[in-house]
Amino acid sequence: MDIIPGLFKKVFQDLAVDPSEYWIMISAPQNCSLKMKEHFVSILVEQFDARGVHIVNQSLLALYSYNSTSGIVVDIGERMEIVPITDGYIVEGGVSKQPYGGQRIADALNSVLTENKYRFFTEVETLIVRHVMEESCYIASNYNEELVRCSKTPDEIRKNVDLTEYDMPKGTYSKIQTDVGRFSSPEGIFNTDLWGMDNPYLQKLIHKAIQECPMDNRREMCRGIYLSGGATLLPGFAERLQAEVAKLVPPSIVVQVHASPQRYHSAYIGACTLANLSIFEQASISNEEWKQKGVESLRKW
Repeated sequence: MDIIPGLFKKVFQDLAVDPSEYWIMISAPQNCSLKMKEHFVSILVEQFDARGVHIVNQSLLALYSYNSTSGIVVDIGERMEIVPITDGYIVEGGVSKQPYGGQRIADALNSVLTENKYRFFTEVETLIVRHVMEESCYIASNYNEELVRCSKTPDEIRKNVDLTEYDMPKGTYSKIQTDVGRFSSPEGIFNTDLWGMDNPYLQKLIHKAIQECPMDNRREMCRGIYLSGGATLLPGFAERLQAEVAKLVPPSIVVQVHASPQRYHSAYIGACTLANLSIFEQASISNEEWKQKGVESLRKW
């Protein structure tokens, strides 16, 4: 926590803004503690004299980016978080967090590349793997059928990722060729057994989140599954997720997965939406309020 003041200072300097002239919003994960929030507000108000501060759950902000206040937010970046929200309130019993996401996909891809005689071990080299993942990986609509197709017509699956536009050291790879790893690497999201893990599958976590919501809201939740985070940008992700969740609910229930093209930045877009609402300042803790009430003012959140 000692680095936070310096981090805020760097942000304000890069943006060339005076924090004393602004209300500041912070996007926070679900597990952000009250002590952490107190620390953030204290620094921004007491050290930077901000006009006010609002700390909002990042899943809520992602939902706001879809102009909605109810739904299941599926946020997959470095980690995975499933958050059911009804009328702007988080259903705590349905929240699920998993310690894997985009990085685990990249690790699985790296294992396949290693089998194909590629070597990426250093921290910088793993960024190349991440690039290959973003350029070549996709979600198969049917994993077993895709394996058969790959064995019969490998040329249809095989893809080269060009690296010549990057300043690569001499003697390294100018291109990376991928085949079965394109779809086998991310498949663990829907079947963690392939990653050697016993964690619940994504679709089952979503079904659990739906079941934790009030009975009258469950149909609405099935129709309102919202994607957020870079890992959900893989081609075929939304379609496959919709199909997998549909298998877990009665046939009469409509399942709909919403996938905004801008979902990589959904929390930021949602924050912009919230900041433009008239209630934003009312929901924030003002400079004067913090100085008068201190920690008690956090109760409004």
